[in-house]
Amino acid sequence: MTRNDLTSTFIEMRGRLHRSAAAILHSDAEADDVLQDAFVKSWQADDRRHDITHRRAGLVITVRNLCIDRLRRRRIEADTAIPDTADPADTIRSVEAREQLSDVMTYMRDSLSEVNRRVFEMYVIDDMSYEEIALALDISVDTARTCVSRARKKIRERFKKTEL
Repeated sequence: MTRNDLTSTFIEMRGRLHRSAAAILHSDAEADDVLQDAFVKSWQADDRRHDITHRRAGLVITVRNLCIDRLRRRRIEADTAIPDTADPADTIRSVEAREQLSDVMTYMRDSLSEVNRRVFEMYVIDDMSYEEIALALDISVDTARTCVSRARKKIRERFKKTEL
């Protein structure tokens, strides 16, 4: 892959990558930083992926991994920081939301097959199309659709049980 290919692919995907990063980080500024880091990292890498699909998947995965790294750093900083003033109601809602998200992630990890979980993450979090997922994981487009459908069904069933 030439640097011109990387640059044109990055420019083409920038909006989607930014939306994905902003959704994970809940911050446009941090999403911009992650995109810059992802571009530099991809630019410096000894990249053996030659076709456009693999370049795209590589950029999506790089952005996702950099977002996860930032979230981990945030968690470490939050654990060591002592808030000056906090509204107890906000703290309770925040803790409850984190617990619910943790429950969902644990449930996904424990109840979904590895393929279903990975395909679901690529579709929902990484905002990849079924075709891109199929190429990245070497599965059929129909299999990718089925995996997403099964994951959604299991998660819906789980939430229905907890609401009762």
